[in-house]
Amino acid sequence: MPSTYKRKTDRQSWSEEAMSRALEALRNGTCGYLKAAKQFNVPKSTLERRFKNKNKQALDHSKQLGSRKLTFPMELEKQLVDYVKNMEAMLYGLTTRSIRSLAYQIAVRNNIVHHFNNETKLAGWHWLHSFLKRNNLSLRSPEATSAARAQGFNREAVGSFFDILKSLQEKHNFPPSRIFNVDETGITTVQSRPSKIIAARGRKQVGSLTSAERGELTTVVICMSPSGIFVPPMLIFPRVRMKPQFADGTPPGSLSVCHKSGWMQLELFEKWFDHFVHHTQTSKSNPVLLILDGHKTHTQNIATIEKARQNGVTILCLPPHTSHRMQPLDVSFMGPLTTFYTQEVEIWLRNHPGRRITINEVGSLFAKAYLRGSTPLNAINGFKKTGLYPLDHTVFTEDMYAAALPTSYDPPQNNDSTENDAVAAVSPEMEDAMEQIQRDFVRESTPDEQIITQVEKPSTSSMCNLISPETIAPYPKAKNVKLSKKKVSRKGKAAILTSTPYKEELEKSLVQKNRKNNADKMKTNRITFKNKNAANNSSSKGKKQESNVTKARVSRTQSSSSESDVDVECLFCGNNYSKDHCGEGWIMCCRCGKWAHDECAGVESDDDDEFTCDICLQK
Repeated sequence: MPSTYKRKTDRQSWSEEAMSRALEALRNGTCGYLKAAKQFNVPKSTLERRFKNKNKQALDHSKQLGSRKLTFPMELEKQLVDYVKNMEAMLYGLTTRSIRSLAYQIAVRNNIVHHFNNETKLAGWHWLHSFLKRNNLSLRSPEATSAARAQGFNREAVGSFFDILKSLQEKHNFPPSRIFNVDETGITTVQSRPSKIIAARGRKQVGSLTSAERGELTTVVICMSPSGIFVPPMLIFPRVRMKPQFADGTPPGSLSVCHKSGWMQLELFEKWFDHFVHHTQTSKSNPVLLILDGHKTHTQNIATIEKARQNGVTILCLPPHTSHRMQPLDVSFMGPLTTFYTQEVEIWLRNHPGRRITINEVGSLFAKAYLRGSTPLNAINGFKKTGLYPLDHTVFTEDMYAAALPTSYDPPQNNDSTENDAVAAVSPEMEDAMEQIQRDFVRESTPDEQIITQVEKPSTSSMCNLISPETIAPYPKAKNVKLSKKKVSRKGKAAILTSTPYKEELEKSLVQKNRKNNADKMKTNRITFKNKNAANNSSSKGKKQESNVTKARVSRTQSSSSESDVDVECLFCGNNYSKDHCGEGWIMCCRCGKWAHDECAGVESDDDDEFTCDICLQK
């Protein structure tokens, strides 16, 4: 869209509010034309003409330049504005071309005289610019939001979570200093998004130095309370063995550990929990509420749940795919932390030309960024914006739930509707406006990009009903798909992880999983032993049996890959595909091509083919 449209005249530069007050003063008889014009800074002739209602184009205090009228009546334009806002709230926002095409279709379907381009079937740029300006709309760059988050953040899931949180507060009455939120994030040796810099205007390409094409990921665990208390963080370095230089310069009291993947593991989260209990001095007489997301290392960690029950820690899990709105750390802390870390990396590279950032420097750079971001104000704002403390579920407005409507909401249907059932009834004022548009329409020359289209004047009966925007382009609505029992059981939900029912259910599922693993191992051992005996009898038959063993292993894990000689490693837990005997599903990142367990990656549906790992998302 053209960036600027300069005003070509100084006419009607007065304020509509000032004109309204001047007209009101004249009607009350408090002053005359000259005094009112000087007092409210409006033209005297214009004020007199409007007071006597002799203006042919505009009435009262409204402005109107030229003989051109608005293409659409005000009520129909308001419907179009509401449609644009609703589509944006549902994450299906309209582009400039989409709204220009929709405006043309509305005009044609309603037999409205217009000046749109009849060849391209689009409204003009001048109409779009005026439409956006009149209705306080602007062109924005949207933030990518996954379908899982759009569907997961719904009124039912959020309401269920706040009911649980309210019952816990009524039972224990946790003060703000005893409520904590924990979350993990990744930092790399290569900044994810360089800071904006000053450069010459018109230069085609502007670069910023990085240490490498792709950096190494280090996971950091952050924990804070609404009172501004921060538990010292934990850093997970992507190494097999820990070296003392890794911890150099890290924040005071922080915990440094290693894992070859650099990701959070079950045993590492157990170590962090011991670190958390030590710094918060929690006990059954001094309990603590810990709020976290539904990652596998949190929800399926039976050892951590046992320690939490022994030390008076109540663990509350957020609903799945809602952390972008309901997790305080994601809302107020992680964004500034990433920005500060990027700035520290750029400063380090500027002060050490010719050198590259390695794992040895990550700790000190993170410490500087962490100290800048760990302010009490960030902690307070995070809990307040999410409604966790003070407890307030009304912080989430209705438009925030709109993204879940296409998959979770069935609008009421009218059985008496006909083919034109979605038309909007027009008020008498709207009908008068339509007649005025037809009466005052004058065919004039238009810009080169527009072609005037002459449409016949609508009949009186057709003006009683106008076709609304949602009739021409209905709101998106997914078909009702019945999930299988397996998918329903795998779908997470908000829960108290330290409650007895959850603990018993988790123990039961782990026992069943171990039985299945043992059965798979016994089956594999029998097949391997049988094939080894066959291989001793005949070398040629042995080769054939060996390929059958490999095929059996592939079928055991239910993998669709035919390349049995290739072994892969899970991005998150680091376990190898060849050593996996539990029959879990695997999924590949569509960008980097690396593999991960479905549960480790947080994939809850077998239909989620488009998966992107966190490393690629941070680029």
